[in-house]
Amino acid sequence: AGLRGSECVQPDTMAYNSMLSAALASRATEKFWSTVAEMEAKGIKGNEQTELRIADCRALAQEALQTQPPDELRPLPPGWCEHRDPASGRSYYWAEADPAGTTTWERPG
Repeated sequence: AGLRGSECVQPDTMAYNSMLSAALASRATEKFWSTVAEMEAKGIKGNEQTELRIADCRALAQEALQTQPPDELRPLPPGWCEHRDPASGRSYYWAEADPAGTTTWERPG
């Protein structure tokens, strides 16, 4: 018998769980969620291990949100300046190339 060229092995839940683990290990959350979507699209049911990996990915995303520096610690984009308004104490921003046309209270990102 053996496998013929037109036959192929279809990944099962264990194979997908391995792919999910690899995505988690490399912190590739987009790949993780696209793999989950692929499982769902192919009708492959997850198991307890799948659910644990999903919980781990959600925790990883939450951790990433908590470790992002606040806006004031991130550098401004090239060509932007910041100044503190003495009356309000708030920062405002402008582009060096066009200070009059770009002044804003919103930190450019």
